[in-house]
Amino acid sequence: MAGCGPLPWERPARPSTATAKAPPQKLAPAEVPPPKSPRELPPELPPESPPESPPPKPAPPAAEAEPPAAEPAPAAFDPESLIGADRAKVWSALGTPSSVREPSPSTVWVYGDSTCGLDVFFFLDVNNDELRVLTYELKLADQSDGARNACLNKLANKNSA
Repeated sequence: MAGCGPLPWERPARPSTATAKAPPQKLAPAEVPPPKSPRELPPELPPESPPESPPPKPAPPAAEAEPPAAEPAPAAFDPESLIGADRAKVWSALGTPSSVREPSPSTVWVYGDSTCGLDVFFFLDVNNDELRVLTYELKLADQSDGARNACLNKLANKNSA
């Protein structure tokens, strides 16, 4: 290996012939011109000013004011009061049902119609071998509180008529 010289990383460092660079000089911060005054703005940009608030709207005349919404009439009875009741108590509260269904294991007394109806579900109470109300289902075409109360009043008044 006579023709081979030392590898590049094995060669001694040569003295640099390049001139040394001067250290970087710190530059003074650039001067920023002050903002233009409103008079110096281009004509298409108006000077900044707070937005004007719209004039207050006049109050509507008292004659046009809507009356407050009427509170719905309270319900004649609360179907929750039927929970745990026997058949005699339900009959005295609502009268004779319009129909009776007996899907096992319950008996369902149906009151009312498709727009206002109440299904009362009786199940056997094994402690005293008697049918008692376990739950109910109120069927309404309109789900508002007023419609609910009107329906319950209609069902209760049907018995008292």
